[in-house]
Amino acid sequence: MFKNILFIILLTASVCFAEKVNLEADRITSIDNNTVFAEGNVLITYKNIIMVADNVTYYKDQNLTEAEGNVVFQDDQNYLTAEYLKINLTTKKGSIKNGKGFYAPHTYFSAESIEKTGENNFVLSNANITSCNQEKPDWHFHSRIARIDYGEYFKSKHTTFNIADIPVLYTPYFVWPIKKKRESGFLVPEIGFKTDAGLFITPKYFSNLGVNKDITAGINYFTMKGPMLNTEFRYAKSSRESVYLYGEFIDDQNSKSNKNNRYRIVNKSNLFILENLELKFNTDYVSDFKYKEDFDDFAPKNDIIELNSDENYSVNEIRLNYRLKYSDISLRYLDNMHYYINSTGYTKNHIIRKPNLIFEKYGLNFYGIKFDYFADYNKVLYTNYSYNIFGSESGKSTGYDRYFVKLKIYKPYNLKIATLTPYYIQSTTYWNNFENLSISDNRDFESEFLNIDYSKDNIKRYIYTYGAKLYFNEIYKDYSSFRHSIFNSFEYKFTPYLYQSKLPNFIDNDIIDEENYYSYTMTNFIKNKNWNLKIEISEKYNIVKEEERFEPLLLTSLFNYRDIADIVFETNYNFYTDKSTYLKNSYNINFKNLGIHTEYIFDNTITDYNTTFKYGLSYNAENFEVDLYQKFASYEKSVKFTGLKKQELSVKWLYKSDCWNAGLLLKENYYDIVEKNSINKGTARTVYLLVEFKGLGKTERKILETK
Repeated sequence: MFKNILFIILLTASVCFAEKVNLEADRITSIDNNTVFAEGNVLITYKNIIMVADNVTYYKDQNLTEAEGNVVFQDDQNYLTAEYLKINLTTKKGSIKNGKGFYAPHTYFSAESIEKTGENNFVLSNANITSCNQEKPDWHFHSRIARIDYGEYFKSKHTTFNIADIPVLYTPYFVWPIKKKRESGFLVPEIGFKTDAGLFITPKYFSNLGVNKDITAGINYFTMKGPMLNTEFRYAKSSRESVYLYGEFIDDQNSKSNKNNRYRIVNKSNLFILENLELKFNTDYVSDFKYKEDFDDFAPKNDIIELNSDENYSVNEIRLNYRLKYSDISLRYLDNMHYYINSTGYTKNHIIRKPNLIFEKYGLNFYGIKFDYFADYNKVLYTNYSYNIFGSESGKSTGYDRYFVKLKIYKPYNLKIATLTPYYIQSTTYWNNFENLSISDNRDFESEFLNIDYSKDNIKRYIYTYGAKLYFNEIYKDYSSFRHSIFNSFEYKFTPYLYQSKLPNFIDNDIIDEENYYSYTMTNFIKNKNWNLKIEISEKYNIVKEEERFEPLLLTSLFNYRDIADIVFETNYNFYTDKSTYLKNSYNINFKNLGIHTEYIFDNTITDYNTTFKYGLSYNAENFEVDLYQKFASYEKSVKFTGLKKQELSVKWLYKSDCWNAGLLLKENYYDIVEKNSINKGTARTVYLLVEFKGLGKTERKILETK
């Protein structure tokens, strides 16, 4: 088209007016000194305006044009087509008949008549608006009277929402934001049903407080539980500072937990008080053992709140970090809380450090000799609370103060073909102020650097570690189609034995285990332009043991072919029992529209479900998507596929169009249901409605849940 326009400019008549209005056409007729009529491939340019039509009448005194036939009007903000357009080029006001328009990124509108009331303002009669770029859109809003203010809103009166040409919803007034910046307003609520909560609706209000902060407040209302209040605040203060706060509270009179006043508090924030002084929060805390099970689905869906990572774990950490050249200093309060479900109820463990003072630095270099050090003070309080569904409750607590210092000295030597790094570690620990801990007099003395001394009031321990690591440089060979690289490393490590069974054992470094071993690791890399393979073999010879000194052989294999196929194989093979103590095998295949994923894991160090098998299938075509995921688990004594029980099932079906998607998601979970006065096995089934309209956003709505 633009080639044709250029050809017209060069070979046809043109007129340039004093107001810098350029008019070009096949034929131009001046009716009088004020009026010009142009016909045939008419092109008008004025400042940032370009207009094309079959016929145009231009009135010089008003800077006014009337255009008919295949009219196209374009400026910095607008793109319009029409049968008829009358517009004042100075004020950009005018009228349009049978017009169509587009507003980036994906808003299309049309109307029988349009009044252009300003540069970016329109009033439409009998209008349609959609995000579908189709002659007959799959969906659209139809309005008797509507107003468009570019960069602001599409406002409509007497509006129907139409699927194809069939009206399905009506509203007397409707507002659709068509702005790039965030705006305050009510969010679309979730509506659905949950077995133990009843019907629910979640109205929320979003308030844009600025370009880098906002707040959302609302209510999750459950017919069987009442209202839950919730608030979410986000603030990106700088590239390295952010604030995220979230809170929920409900007075749950139908609670199946042991509490009625139930809550969740989240604080994931960091702020710099000074250049090197940082205040950091890491809190995700709940009121009771069933809270996440009951309400996790209603928490915000984001990467900050780690949903379902471990529904029985909570943390509350407040930390002040001060970074200096030779020391990083931290002062923190830390409460790690964990619920453990058992056959009669549950137990709740707290390991609280109030305070924990840390001094640390790594990689300090003095004349080629390197130093790492770590020193901390902990005031530890361990509490254990047990709840029995038959009515009994019990609790106990233990506490102590602990001072711990660890110094590591090491020196890397470049041997040209390898790097040798010998190291020595000295650790010193001092415990005192014991609460509810019985400490008897005892002494285990080997040397000044290796001894332990028990008294009625305190415990002192000195223990050391030494060893060396040898890393060989890459050995490689280039073949015609691939490159093969080998990396070898050796390590010897020795930590002597001390009898430590009477020591408290609640936090890191309370117990330092005996070690005396040689280890060898060989890593192979094979790389081709289409595929690559990594094979790593690691073996440890443990001198501490009197027999069976070879630890299980660790073998890891990772294969990738053009991002189409990934294969992972890991195993710990025990020579003496001829069995694997750990095995992982997974396959990922993505070929054209088909995706296949399987994973099998056996880990005999886990006392619960130590064996899991998962598989997933997906098919993604142009107009629909299907996903299937299933997980099986059980407790096994060795690697085998028998006895696995169904744990999770997920099935998703999604229809996809150019401007909308819709589908269903079914989830099933099989688990033990622990409540305040009963323990049962159950199955939870949840159905979600998946809907997305381009330009309006997408949502995942829980419409049904049964247990």
